[in-house]
Amino acid sequence: MWVDGQGTDTATNYKLANVETSGSDAAAHRRPRQPTLEPGARRRRHPRARFLDERRRVPTSASCATLITGYPSRHEQDGLAQAQWVDGIAVHCEQATVQSNAIVDVTDSGVMLFGAYNRSLGATATQRSTVSGNTVVSAGLDARVALGADPIGECQAHRSGWIVPCLEFPNERSFAGASIASNKFWSGPRTSFDVGLLVGGAPEWGNHRVPGRGVSVTSNTTAGAGARVNMGISVLGMFDVTLSGNTASYTLVDGNPGVADGKCPLVSVGVGSSARASVRAGAQASTIHDAADGCLVAAPPVGGLERIVRKADGSGFMGATSGRAFVPWGMNYDQHIEGWWDADWSRLVSDFREMRRMGVNTVRVLLQTVRILNPPTSGYPNGTPNTAALAQVTRLVRLAEQTGLYLDITGLGIEDPAAQQAWYDDRDENGRWAAQERFWISVVQAVGASPAVAWFDLMNEPSAQAGPSGSWCAGLFGGYCYVQYLTDDAAGRTSVAIARAWMTRMKNAIRVTAGDTTHLISVGLLPYGYSGFRPSDVTDLEDFGTVHMYPRSDAAGTPTNELQFDIDSVKSFKPAGQPLVVEEMLNMNCSEADLETFVLGTRPEVGGWLGHYMTRPPAEITPPPTIGDAIFLDYYKMFLRDGFLVSPIGTGTLQP
Repeated sequence: MWVDGQGTDTATNYKLANVETSGSDAAAHRRPRQPTLEPGARRRRHPRARFLDERRRVPTSASCATLITGYPSRHEQDGLAQAQWVDGIAVHCEQATVQSNAIVDVTDSGVMLFGAYNRSLGATATQRSTVSGNTVVSAGLDARVALGADPIGECQAHRSGWIVPCLEFPNERSFAGASIASNKFWSGPRTSFDVGLLVGGAPEWGNHRVPGRGVSVTSNTTAGAGARVNMGISVLGMFDVTLSGNTASYTLVDGNPGVADGKCPLVSVGVGSSARASVRAGAQASTIHDAADGCLVAAPPVGGLERIVRKADGSGFMGATSGRAFVPWGMNYDQHIEGWWDADWSRLVSDFREMRRMGVNTVRVLLQTVRILNPPTSGYPNGTPNTAALAQVTRLVRLAEQTGLYLDITGLGIEDPAAQQAWYDDRDENGRWAAQERFWISVVQAVGASPAVAWFDLMNEPSAQAGPSGSWCAGLFGGYCYVQYLTDDAAGRTSVAIARAWMTRMKNAIRVTAGDTTHLISVGLLPYGYSGFRPSDVTDLEDFGTVHMYPRSDAAGTPTNELQFDIDSVKSFKPAGQPLVVEEMLNMNCSEADLETFVLGTRPEVGGWLGHYMTRPPAEITPPPTIGDAIFLDYYKMFLRDGFLVSPIGTGTLQP
């Protein structure tokens, strides 16, 4: 039997396994189930919209030699950062036999055993499948993994039957009795595997990883043909491993030259220091390779990311080249409070990858004015560009390009009161606006023409009402200033007139002085019209509308349904002929279920939603130690589930 998945033949038909075995159901959690063949060519509305009882079953005793090919796939993202790779055989069943298959040019994993977790029962099950006598070949296409065992697995999403990675369950998965033995894998002279034998999911998952224990990996060889690999054997995130008799020497190559940061180590046999002590006696020789943690990321598209543009009818966004719909589904990266470019760059790289692994396609970063501009000097009367800070902005954009993330670059921040400087605060309206023009000219020049910049947000939550003389902060929240006045003297002007005058100058700084005529422009407004103007007041000065909303649950005993009121309020912000994005949201004032109601209820007027990321992924706050962590954990659960509902192009590199 020859199975060729055609896994990337439509925009929504991505990241499919040619053959997949399903696990046991909730009622018979530990009862072995019959494996399921699931050809990738079968049309599905969405590859994650599946339930165990919908899967066709074939007898375990069936005997057939299977040739599995992945020729139409690619070992890279496409122009909208979506997966173009496919698996050969993905084993979610707890007791399957995968034997004597030939797998050629599948671009994700040839054969992968996954751990088992059942959300309904809140318990793990033992993965004890056997993988033997198979041949995995990278002949004409690069691949991610030849054979491996990844503990994380899949489970039903929180409050729904959607199938998602079990990201918030750090419980150890048992692989006692599971065996990957006597298989062959090899590559051609111009192709490679990122990892030959992946034992533990830490290279793929980074901080999302969950531990596994007990798999046996023995006598797997390159059949004398050899293999080009970035890592020949990686043991990281798996304990109590039997590791012996496998090919120990490989041709080491950089499997992802398009990525500059956090690269995978070049190693033939690497074992993480945390797993090293538990590897069973008699293991083959190895070196420590802790740097492999989270190193596996998708290769950037050969032609680069597509630029994001508005749809002609203003209903949403799309790729400029392909015309495929693009729905911003992302997070605010709140490290601006700590000054993220002064921190460890490796942490920022890790955080971007963690967000990407959660299905994020858009990240919002807020740039502080006085970090981008130093005090005036000769030639720069309105602030001197900080070349070191701007170099970090350029570096950030390159990181986004490599990670497959689009950036919402928000400017003119004054969040940290302690960082503000008198030269900027003491200026009158004209002088302050002139400094803000210099800010945007400098940032736009640092960004260049990069398509990874989805849009520029001119300012976070401006208030077009006049503030008190000499004061630009409209009030602190948690010690930080998120809302700022545009002027301290209305001079008889309306709020809309003030906003239009300010936006005209900022837009001209970007479009005329800096010469950027392609990147989209918007401004992040307060809810309920509190900014003093709405997107409909400035449609000629921005490309789409943006609003922030932290929806409220319906309060008992009040005549108004507060949740529905907030939904209707957001929908009323949509400007005629332009998209609308909710740029900030969180279940701060409502339940996670109400936040989902808000997201789904604001469609179709809203064409994108951004929440928050606070540097710790779900597995690191399970169980949540604080109320704040509980709020974020609930939010992450909603985010993982609803990413499959709101975005027609799927969730990018979300695995497995």
